[in-house]
Amino acid sequence: MLNESSSQPTAVDSLKKKAVRINALMSDYHALRELNGSVLVAKNGKIIFEKGFGKANFEWGIKNDPNTKFRIGSLTKQFTATLIMQLVEKGSVDLHAPISQYLTYYRKDIADKVTIHQLLNHTSGIPSYTSKENFRNKVSRNPYQVESFIQQHCSDDLAFEPGSKFQYSNSGYFILGAIIEAVTGETFAESLDKHILLPLKMHDTGYDNGQEILTNKAQGYEKLLEGYQHADYLDMSIPYAAGSMYSTTRDLLKWDNALNEGTVVSTPIQKKMYEDTSDRNYGYGWMIEHLPAEKFGKAKSIVKHGGGINGFNAFITRVIEDKYLVIILNNAGGAPMTAMTEGILNILYDKPVAPAQQHPMYALFQQYKKGGIKALEQQQELRKQQGESISERHLNSLGYLLISSKRLGDAINIFTFNTRIHPTSANAYDSLAEAYYLNEQHDKAIEFYQTSLSFDASNDNAKQMIEKISVL
Repeated sequence: MLNESSSQPTAVDSLKKKAVRINALMSDYHALRELNGSVLVAKNGKIIFEKGFGKANFEWGIKNDPNTKFRIGSLTKQFTATLIMQLVEKGSVDLHAPISQYLTYYRKDIADKVTIHQLLNHTSGIPSYTSKENFRNKVSRNPYQVESFIQQHCSDDLAFEPGSKFQYSNSGYFILGAIIEAVTGETFAESLDKHILLPLKMHDTGYDNGQEILTNKAQGYEKLLEGYQHADYLDMSIPYAAGSMYSTTRDLLKWDNALNEGTVVSTPIQKKMYEDTSDRNYGYGWMIEHLPAEKFGKAKSIVKHGGGINGFNAFITRVIEDKYLVIILNNAGGAPMTAMTEGILNILYDKPVAPAQQHPMYALFQQYKKGGIKALEQQQELRKQQGESISERHLNSLGYLLISSKRLGDAINIFTFNTRIHPTSANAYDSLAEAYYLNEQHDKAIEFYQTSLSFDASNDNAKQMIEKISVL
């Protein structure tokens, strides 16, 4: 831990050494293709470390840097929650009032039961539209007006009694955006600009409508086994107040400074936002973590949040008492944000740091690429000696990445190996059957769909596929 009583040169030197270590750790993650983005670390509003890694645009070879704009996904929720709390502070919104007090068009049986407080901390019971079947294929590409989307996709029956449990819901924050519009008479984007971004001079942050040309904006990619591809298209009316913003690491530093200074909402209101629920450490737009005094010298509170949206993921972490800030923005999908953030915090607090690691799925692919199934068999033998096994999920994911890379023979090899080491897994056999079906080996496909059903008679996909193949 930094010694606050040490002389200024010593403290500065200590931070410089930590910046060198942070750079080495992030560079290791980048070398393993686990980071392609921008990182910023600060203390008391002053930058300790900032750097871009990899490319903002692979086609043109444009590098990421501290001014690169990234979509930030669910980091949007802390801004939405702040807009609501500004309205609470003005007396325009009551946290304990029902939805029906602000939205007249929302289905009344739910609108009369669910409160603003429950929308903010994900205890409303309203199912998340992103969890709906076929959301990605049938909904995510289409533009919607706010009211129309709420009525079609945020109005399902409650999953549980409001306030009785926690369930993360993008629908809840979509509805909060509509409430902001109803109360202010402004669009969500206008409220965001007027009440947060312009006052804080966050000129590189905004609501991404997908149409405006944004300078220095990163392209979103998905990582393949070798190389990258463009992320799937997403109409930006869909994430809305739950996830449609973009920003830079430097602008998010301005945001952190404003929160520390209490210039966005008052300190009592901000403390209210950091009160977690009994079921989950979640406040209003922030996840809350309490660090033990025995490990860190004194009790500390971390507020943080992640964001994931097609081709991008983001993470912001703030240590309230020590005013540390860690921001990681990534434009190649699926970076290990938690592990990287923990590594940086451990460096800052002089704790042991785990080395950068490649995602197990990609490590398995490298082994397979070098030595085929035999290499994986050897790995499995080593795992067995330790009482472990290669993860069924990682092998399954690897198989599907091979399918997406049009390497069906390799996918069949991986899925077959998965059934050998997880011989009672219905899902492993289902995946193998699918690979055979795609490879037009229909007899094999039926054989393994039937095997899957022998372990899980409720596998409707297997039943439907057997029927489909039988008439070919």
